[in-house]
Amino acid sequence: MKTVDVVIIGGGIIGASILYHLAKRGCKNTVLLEKNLLASESTGKSAGGFRQQFSTAVNILMSKLSIEQFRTFNEEMNQETVFHHKGYIFLANTEAQLKQMKINIELQKSLGVNVDLISNDRLLELVPSINVSDIIGATYCPDDGYTDPYEIAQGYAREARRLGAQIKEQTEVLEINKNKDKTFEIITNKETYSTPMIVNAAGPWAGLIGQLAGLELPILPYRRQIFVSGSFKPFKEQHYAMPMVVDPSAVYMRSEGDCILMGYTDKDEPTSFNQNVDWDFLEKMVVPAMERIPIFEELEINTGWAGLYDTTPDHHAILGKVPELEGFIMAAGFSGHGFMHSPAVGIGIAELITGSKSTIDISPLTIERFANAGKGLVEGAVI
Repeated sequence: MKTVDVVIIGGGIIGASILYHLAKRGCKNTVLLEKNLLASESTGKSAGGFRQQFSTAVNILMSKLSIEQFRTFNEEMNQETVFHHKGYIFLANTEAQLKQMKINIELQKSLGVNVDLISNDRLLELVPSINVSDIIGATYCPDDGYTDPYEIAQGYAREARRLGAQIKEQTEVLEINKNKDKTFEIITNKETYSTPMIVNAAGPWAGLIGQLAGLELPILPYRRQIFVSGSFKPFKEQHYAMPMVVDPSAVYMRSEGDCILMGYTDKDEPTSFNQNVDWDFLEKMVVPAMERIPIFEELEINTGWAGLYDTTPDHHAILGKVPELEGFIMAAGFSGHGFMHSPAVGIGIAELITGSKSTIDISPLTIERFANAGKGLVEGAVI
């Protein structure tokens, strides 16, 4: 049996960020356990967006801190990841959507977000081919954008290893037992660990890890699909990079090099661990995308993939201690926002574990909020 100070379960961007930030603060006798390969699941299948345009203060502040960290990431990690600050645009075509958009932007501005409600003329400047016939409002934040989540996760992992932390890939947790001395025994397919502290960063599988520890966690997996076109000649010839455009139909679209990436949420799909691509689903996505940007009729979709969201009832992450099980810490349930909040989460959880001065207040996101049904904040800006 190996004894360590902290075991992190889950080798996606969240687990890697926590491992690095712990090691940076001197907590190095740690191990990250990943049942497959590092960043091979939801992180590697993410659209890679980062944005501050949320409807609750805690998510906005998580994004602000994370984007600040992204700006210094390459220097800190000694790598050359490209961060595309091309912006996010949210569109509204009903009065109800516009009303909520104005409420959101007022909150975002009060927290220092560089966001504006823009006219259709400005929208056409940003996306020249867009159909604005039904658009009555749009918001734009130029500091938002996208990058490669896999590279970010690998950067965190590499630096964590350099500082002395361990990462064990293809190591699946099979049992979690609580000992009389309040330590945990973690049995994997390879080794057994003894630790006083577990961090559940298992993303869509966080609920299953909770069950191994005797907990019922309000986190469920949902399939989300992304499709990417071949080289798109009109944009390639103009050297044009399209911001992330979030349509009222729930389709989102952006440039991916000289190609187009698009995704769409089927709100009727039941919870599952299904990660097969449904090519029949593509038509549901392409039709509203072409209605919004008519020149997309020329697109040829070359590839697609599916990944999983780890979703909570209020679309906020669950962060921090679980009162009923001493030493068990949550860092899951991001509802599609895990990558963009990963730097802030790594900092917040590392500060909690090491007792460091808090950079960000993660207390609104503890699991205890679900004991007060109806009193929590619900994130409305979910893609």
